[in-house]
Amino acid sequence: MRCPQCGHEVAVQASFCSRCGAHFAQPRRGAVREFLITRVARPWWCFIRESTMAFSIVSSFFLLVLGLAVWVALAAHGFTPLPAGFSPSMSASKGHFTKAIDAQLAKQCIAIDLGTLTPFPISIANNDVTFARYNVLAKAGLLTAADSWVKPSQYSEIMAGTQTVPGKTYSLTDEGRQALRDPRTTIFCAGHYKLDDVVDFTVPGNAMGETISQVTFTYSPSDVPAWVSTGVQAAFPSLAKELVPKQQGEATMVLKNDGWEAEVKLSMF
Repeated sequence: MRCPQCGHEVAVQASFCSRCGAHFAQPRRGAVREFLITRVARPWWCFIRESTMAFSIVSSFFLLVLGLAVWVALAAHGFTPLPAGFSPSMSASKGHFTKAIDAQLAKQCIAIDLGTLTPFPISIANNDVTFARYNVLAKAGLLTAADSWVKPSQYSEIMAGTQTVPGKTYSLTDEGRQALRDPRTTIFCAGHYKLDDVVDFTVPGNAMGETISQVTFTYSPSDVPAWVSTGVQAAFPSLAKELVPKQQGEATMVLKNDGWEAEVKLSMF
């Protein structure tokens, strides 16, 4: 460096000029360190801190927007998010409700009930009011009919005493045994139901300590055997109504430990 008085070149750390003897002022101890801290380190630290805060804010906002977009997309496809801790099989969705409702519908039978507590074989008088129903099931291949003399119905017995009257004795065929819902009854199964679509469902809520959702759905007959002809439907008017497709039903969905369980209520005519 140069002397400020005479301009003589002197050493950098010199305390005085070797030519004119001028005294040089020395920086106080720690001045350089203070300069580095206040003028260099502190601005860089503030920059790093503020940049990190800005990045965190932007990232949080982006994740919030992304989560909202995903939630809207799932809701549009019928998914309703449930609290944390629920397994995937417990989420409220059309797919899970369809599976539970179909499981219940498969257990129900479209019934043809002859309305008697007597198991087969059954003897019916020709003039009995139920004769036509037995006869049509015989034509459908579920029963065999043999001419016989039978006791009249209760009303006819009062009018005619205890004499026997012409009639038929009906027994089950192999196809009839397969269609019979229970060997102890005279109820035949004319098919089952299968869910068409879950129309709507409520957001799951708490009721009596259980998580439930109310579901509206449509359903149609399924696995209807070939013997369910027009003649059979004419003999059993309620059967024709039960075989109408796209009927509407309701179900109360109850959340269990292993998923949803359906309590189904079908249309009543």
